[in-house]
Amino acid sequence: MKRIAVAALLSIVFPGCCFGNTSGTGGGTTEPIAAAPVPLGNGVLPTPPPLFAGVDAPYPLPGAAPGVEGYILRSGSATAQVVSGLPGVTQGTQCSYTQYQITHIATLDCRWNVTCGGYVLYGLGTSGYQHQTDPTWPAGTLMFDPQTSARDTDPMFIFNSSGISIGDDASGRNGAFSATLTVP
Repeated sequence: MKRIAVAALLSIVFPGCCFGNTSGTGGGTTEPIAAAPVPLGNGVLPTPPPLFAGVDAPYPLPGAAPGVEGYILRSGSATAQVVSGLPGVTQGTQCSYTQYQITHIATLDCRWNVTCGGYVLYGLGTSGYQHQTDPTWPAGTLMFDPQTSARDTDPMFIFNSSGISIGDDASGRNGAFSATLTVP
């Protein structure tokens, strides 16, 4: 979060680089990409389980029915491929992601938690809130937050058919980091 890694910086400076051919700026043109093969509406927590140290409520609620706050929309495991700025997290580290429904904010309908090697990479504190979908996101994108903490108070997080790209600048709670995760 403190230092933007080269891949994250390149994605912002050079649209189309590094993160599934998205611009990284929230504007410009993008090429369509295929949807990532991710379970939807599975209602269970992933393995390894997510961490919630430093995460404010609400939390996912395994077994909750659709429409109930905490209902797990999407969850799964991911494997770290390229990582910088996260001591102890290396290539091959098993990570997890969870997207769960929220109902208490009128303009947002889900929250994400991405955990890797003892770190909550996305969703710390009161962050991690988002839309389940957005027509302005590139085709096939499951999550698109291209701004880091200095711009919008949480890390950059893009989830598409290329996997998960996540990172932050020096102002974030984990310091500067960058991680590219593959999703089976």
